Amino acid sequence: MNDLSTPSHGPRTTPPAIAREIRKLAAQILLVENEPDLARAFSEMLRKVGYRVVVAEDGVNAVDFLKEATPDLILSDIEMGGLDGWNLLRYVRSTPKLAATPVIFLTGLSGEEKVREAMALGADDFLKKPIDRKTLLDAIASRLGRAQNYREACQGRLRRQKDFVSLIAHDLGGPLTTFRLGLDMLALDPEKKTHDALPIDALQGAVESMTRMVERLVLMARDPGDDIPLQLRRTNVADLCRRALRHALGVDGVGRGALCNIEADPTDHAWIDPTLVEQVICNLLSNAFKYSPEGNPVTLTAEFGSGHLRFEVADTGSGIPADEIERLYQPFFRSTRHRHIAGNGVGLFGVKLLVERHGGRIECQSLSGVGSRFVVLLPLGGPRACEGGLPGSN
Repeated sequence: MNDLSTPSHGPRTTPPAIAREIRKLAAQILLVENEPDLARAFSEMLRKVGYRVVVAEDGVNAVDFLKEATPDLILSDIEMGGLDGWNLLRYVRSTPKLAATPVIFLTGLSGEEKVREAMALGADDFLKKPIDRKTLLDAIASRLGRAQNYREACQGRLRRQKDFVSLIAHDLGGPLTTFRLGLDMLALDPEKKTHDALPIDALQGAVESMTRMVERLVLMARDPGDDIPLQLRRTNVADLCRRALRHALGVDGVGRGALCNIEADPTDHAWIDPTLVEQVICNLLSNAFKYSPEGNPVTLTAEFGSGHLRFEVADTGSGIPADEIERLYQPFFRSTRHRHIAGNGVGLFGVKLLVERHGGRIECQSLSGVGSRFVVLLPLGGPRACEGGLPGSN
C-alpha cells in the first residue's frame, strides 16, 4: 500500500484511465488540511497527476477562497482549528454557487456514526487516513465524473429551455403577422369603408393562437424539465387544416399568390392535441409557401391509415440536398440552398419536437428541382394509443 499519511517522494505512474479522466476534466481541487506535511504530500501527488490544487490550512481560509472562486472538488480534513470540516461542509451546501460541488472528507476519524453524520450533511465520500494513492485518486475521479455528468444534464436542460423559447418566438411570428396585416388595412382606410374586407376571422384566429401558445409557455415555466403538456380533444381534421392554412397564409402566403389544395374528409375526427398539430401543419405550410416559386400550388392532405393519422404537405420548390435532410431538424440549421431566404432554422426543430411529443414521427422526401414532401404520422389517440386508452377516429 502506498501510504499518503506521510510525505512521499519519487516518480509515480498515473493509471491510463485516471490520466484520461484528469485531462478530460482539467479539474481544480481545494485541499483543506491543517498539517503542513500532509498538505504538501497530498498537493504534490495531485499536481503530478495533472490536477490544479489550491491549499487552505483550515476552514476559515477555505471559506475566504470559496467566496472568490468555485473549485471542481473539495478535499477536506474534519478536525481543524477555527472552522472545522463539519461547518465547512455546511457552508458549502448552503451556498448556491457551491451547493453541487463534490466534498470528500479525508480524516483520521473513524466509525460508522461519523460516516453517517458526514453523509447526512451532504459529503460525497468519507476516506480514513492513512489512505493509499489509488483509492484516493479513484474516489476523486469518480466524484468529478458524477459532477461533470450533473453539469452536462443542467446544461442540457438550459439548452432545452432556450430551444423552447426560440420555438415559441418563431411560432408567435405567424399570428402577429396576420394581426399586423389587419391593422395595416385599418390604417389605410381610417373611415373603414372596406370594413367588410377585413380578415376578422383571421385576426380572431391569430389572437386565439397566440393565447394558446402563451398558456403553454406559462405551463412550461412551472417546471422546465417537464414535457410540453398534451391536451387530447376530439378534433375535426378538415377544420384544423383550414385553420392552419389561414394562419400560414398570414405568415408567408399573403401577397405571393399562394395556392393550396386541401384534401381532407370534412366528417373525419381524431383524438389529437389541436394546438400542437395546428402549429405543426401551419409551420410546414409556411415553409412550403416560402420555398416554392410564386403562384405554384402547395398540397395539404389529411387521411387515416392503419392506426395513425397522416398529414402530408407537398410543394414544388427547389428541393433539399439529400445530404442535408437528416440535419433539417437540428436547431438553427439552414439548408445551403435556402440561406438567401429569411429564416432562423428553428421551425422544423420545433415541428419535430411537437410531433414526437404527440408520439408520432415526421419524414421528408425531396428531389432537387421537383420539390419536397413532408409526412407527419400521428398515432390515433396520442402517445398512449397503443395502450388502448382512447378511440382514434369516427
